[in-house]
Amino acid sequence: MRNVLPASIANDLGKLESFSIKSCENLEEIIACDGESETSSEAVFKFPEVVSMSFSYLPSLQCFYKGRHIVECPKLKQLTMTECPNMEIFKTESTKEEGKALLSAEKVMSKLEHLSIDSKAVKWLISNRGKWLMNSLKQLHLIGWQSHGETLYSFLHTIPNLQILEMRTDSNIREFVPSGNTAPKQRLGSVLLLKEFTLSFSFIEDIGFERDPALQRSLHRLVLYFCYKLTRLAHSSVSFTHLTYLQVSYCSELRTLITCSTAKSLVQLTTIKVSECRKLNEIVTNDEGNDDKEIKIVFAKLIAIEFEGLSNLTSFCSNGNCEFSMPLLEKVNLKRCPKMKRFTAKLITTPKLPSVLVSEGYGEEERGYWEGDLNGTMQMVFADKVLLAL
Repeated sequence: MRNVLPASIANDLGKLESFSIKSCENLEEIIACDGESETSSEAVFKFPEVVSMSFSYLPSLQCFYKGRHIVECPKLKQLTMTECPNMEIFKTESTKEEGKALLSAEKVMSKLEHLSIDSKAVKWLISNRGKWLMNSLKQLHLIGWQSHGETLYSFLHTIPNLQILEMRTDSNIREFVPSGNTAPKQRLGSVLLLKEFTLSFSFIEDIGFERDPALQRSLHRLVLYFCYKLTRLAHSSVSFTHLTYLQVSYCSELRTLITCSTAKSLVQLTTIKVSECRKLNEIVTNDEGNDDKEIKIVFAKLIAIEFEGLSNLTSFCSNGNCEFSMPLLEKVNLKRCPKMKRFTAKLITTPKLPSVLVSEGYGEEERGYWEGDLNGTMQMVFADKVLLAL
């Protein structure tokens, strides 16, 4: 396909609500010119009911329409434009830009609720930040963003109601929240109050939650996968008092996940999933300098624990001074965790847990184990593995 529709049909789509085109390698334009000259009078394409517009992986796309044109989408709330290297998303009325740009920034920006873009579009937005209010934007998905962390962080602080951030970055960003003297400058403007943060395919070495207390308090959901250089989830001073869901996968440099101090703050956590972190040897580790301190950690709302492909995991916590209580825990699922000999070094209470589901191979059926308590069950599971290996 070289184009999708002739102009005569495009002008008769008054009921259209969603406009999505993906993975058409030879597509050059969305609307064909119907044989008219590209220099004729300006065409106006009105889509009064379109709420969602998505264009992805269109390497040959040059423009929406070759002639001079305006695209009007007064109800547009969701916009995706990724991997379209020759297509511009926004034009500004003040500079009277023409040609390849798809939408008017002045008319669209203040109404968007969900925006998914790649590095090219983010650079454009940052270079034009402050020109429009983005008060309606709640969800932002960035793919292949290439810039310094402080620039991106300061840009996010201009979006006052942003709740969901998904980032797929590259090696140029070492930190999410910038360190040193740059951090206070980035907080000028609105406070970043994300509820959900997903970071993937990243070489970030330190997220830097300790440098943004407001972000710590606001997060409900945190997902990390393929974070190749991340050595720790958070500094021991970090407190996640509202976090309900934590998922960490394919983070190859992680050796431990959180400290006891951070674990104590997870009073709202309901689910923890950790998979394919090959160097991880325990989930909760002791804070430095507190080796002899008695600690009690209560995961008051934790319901599910799922560990998979953790080839070096030996325990949930090896600190002999740390006592755990998980009063609502109902599910523990362990897949391919061959070195896990015990759950905790000290007492752990799980009154609602009926059994531990264990499987050792890919596609292997899960087996249920229970020996009266979680630590006793883990010892039985490990002994069973040893017997099977003989």
